[in-house]
Amino acid sequence: MTAPSANIRTFKVITLGPPSVGKTCLLMKAVNEDFILPTTYMCTLGVDFKVKSMVYAGETLKLHIWDTAGQERFLHINRMYYRDSNAVLFVYDVCDAKSFESVEYFWNDYRDHQAASAQVVMVLVGNKTDRVRDRAIATEQGAELAKKLGALFLETSAKSGENVLRLFEMIAEKLTTSKSDEKPIGSRLEQDLRNRSGCCK
Repeated sequence: MTAPSANIRTFKVITLGPPSVGKTCLLMKAVNEDFILPTTYMCTLGVDFKVKSMVYAGETLKLHIWDTAGQERFLHINRMYYRDSNAVLFVYDVCDAKSFESVEYFWNDYRDHQAASAQVVMVLVGNKTDRVRDRAIATEQGAELAKKLGALFLETSAKSGENVLRLFEMIAEKLTTSKSDEKPIGSRLEQDLRNRSGCCK
């Protein structure tokens, strides 16, 4: 096993997608494997902030993850976080066709307000695969849309933990092999909002 690097590389990751697709729960599972989904749904208000530390290919990474709200009224706040992002997760619910249809809306908004280059890691994430009987969007549909958008693709379950670790390993692989510039500190605006941010899961 390769020993972790003494140097810590820090990257900025943001999540985008409509309400109730499981963005917050997905990230909670990523930072805490013992996380159990709540029995009632509560939306993220504004933006929440999480940190995931990991070692990949001998490098120590710290991912600063900005968990955005899905409601349209918060879109202007979300746009503050587009700038300088290293990776973007576009999340939909595999049991909700409307959430899948909204992916391109969030994709276009991101592209319109952040001149994203090939250096930004884009991932389309189909969440809630544990709800097998309720599935409305086939894996092939997700893969086809990801190909159209030029994004990576993976299906996950925040409830069972399926592919959650794989998702962040996939992001880490792209970040460490690309020329993406790490963001060790972030803007003063982001720091101020991070200090004041609150969330509901």
